[in-house]
Amino acid sequence: MKKWLHTAAALASVLYGTAQSHIDTLTINGNTFLLKNMSSELNVMATHTHEEQAQAHHHEQWAYYLSKPHPSINTLNSYFWQAANEYNVPVDLLRTIAQVENNWTQIGPSIDQGWGMMHLVQNSYCNTLHEAALLLNASDIQLKEDAQLNIRGAAALLRQYANDANADPQRIEDWYPYVKKFTGLIDDQLQTIQADRYYSVMNDGNRSTTLWGETVLLPKRANIDFNYINQHYKSAAAAEPANDASRSADYGPAVASMTTCNFTTGRNHSIDTYVNHWIGTGTAAGAVSWFKNCDADASAHFIVANNGTIYQSVAVANSAWHCGASGYPYNNGRSIGVEHEATVANPGLWNSTAMLQASAQMSCYFCSQYGIATNQNHTAPGICGHQNMPGTNTSCPGTIPWSTWFGYFNTGNCSAQAPAQPANDYCGNATALTVYGATCGSSVSGDVAGATQSAAPTTCDGYASANALDVWYSFVATAASHTITVVSSSGLDAVVDLRTACPGSTIDCQDVGGGEGSTETLVATGLTAGTTYYVRVYDYSGSGTAPSTTTFTICVTTPCSTPTKPTI
Repeated sequence: MKKWLHTAAALASVLYGTAQSHIDTLTINGNTFLLKNMSSELNVMATHTHEEQAQAHHHEQWAYYLSKPHPSINTLNSYFWQAANEYNVPVDLLRTIAQVENNWTQIGPSIDQGWGMMHLVQNSYCNTLHEAALLLNASDIQLKEDAQLNIRGAAALLRQYANDANADPQRIEDWYPYVKKFTGLIDDQLQTIQADRYYSVMNDGNRSTTLWGETVLLPKRANIDFNYINQHYKSAAAAEPANDASRSADYGPAVASMTTCNFTTGRNHSIDTYVNHWIGTGTAAGAVSWFKNCDADASAHFIVANNGTIYQSVAVANSAWHCGASGYPYNNGRSIGVEHEATVANPGLWNSTAMLQASAQMSCYFCSQYGIATNQNHTAPGICGHQNMPGTNTSCPGTIPWSTWFGYFNTGNCSAQAPAQPANDYCGNATALTVYGATCGSSVSGDVAGATQSAAPTTCDGYASANALDVWYSFVATAASHTITVVSSSGLDAVVDLRTACPGSTIDCQDVGGGEGSTETLVATGLTAGTTYYVRVYDYSGSGTAPSTTTFTICVTTPCSTPTKPTI
């Protein structure tokens, strides 16, 4: 493919907005490419450089990649199919990795030094970029520059990992261990989290918009057997790493994934500021991984994933390295720093209700605990963005929807105590249910008070909830069909979500009982005896408001014959 060469004048026109604002369509070697003035996007992205996190020249690299002609969606789809056929790797897998990592954008480096469409990593603990380049007999820079080679390199690497294990995966689930390795993250827990995310997106499907205004559409592949993956490719401890028993000592809803470096022990100032960041490029797992790398010289106290899961990297008693500036020695010492999984390549990630609610609730708690000012002026001391900290020169946190964020903050429970959580708030701690015969022997009492959202709301029976503050149950099927009955208290409108695994994907759901105080009866069919299934229960709320009552009962029974779910 013809290499696109940039002159200093061309790069300046992109950075400072003197180029044309429309999208040009180019044909290069028979393929379609798009060229757009990215000045507004680059104004946000180029200045997202944590002083301790990114080298000064990163903004020039981001500008360089975004100002190049970029393959169109049709061209990229042809690249994915060609690579999939050449290396006998599932095309759905390649397309999904590219969407999760960079929203089909050829760019780099990410927060953990990943490059290109497929996030091929080159840092002090992993070098999948060079591994892939060797397999193609190409240079590292070629895979950074060329989206087609980047995709081919990823496919070749996945195939090589399988070959090294003397394996020839025939089903999508059997690619899981090689996908884990491909992530390039620093430990098994993070690799598992990221691989689970790829498979979840692949199973559920996804629609997003690129920076060039095109739609990335990933159709649902809803037949992935997550129970098979859990049984064959995960240890008991890793079966649900995002929901394990290792909770944060500072904030109960957070998962502790602590770094041993990249922070200063203690503080040189009392805590009076709460600083919001965005990742800018990369993923939540990539950010946690990078902060564990002692060569990173960067960290944050917490990272909020797009699904609302919160990870903690640095104890609040210590100073994370997230907003330091020359001449301002107290920036890090006085503040709590929080990264959010939103990026320039996919700004729609800021629309996540789960992420914004989890973030605002956590801020509400710490502001109450430390007496942090809660005005909406975005100034320090107080709640602010990285760009508002003294001495900084950054646009981070980019396009954060402050008004929406503060809306959730203002409706939060800012008590001086961490939110009390139900024991079964996470699927890894699901309450085991007894399966009865035709009638319920004894219903189990449940309560969503204090629950957090561990997965996005399910659009069920035509109803889309604004949130899903859920609790979890599990049962072992004894027959092909079971009936799950949830009886709500007077102010609760329960939604019942039956899942393949923890967290798995939705098999069926029920939300037609008639509103608050109603009974939901989910008739599940096609089950496999001896298999463990998971049930999440949450309150339907179209507006996002909390239910006036929070309790319910749940019971699993076995019909005398396999029924057909009624159409309502």
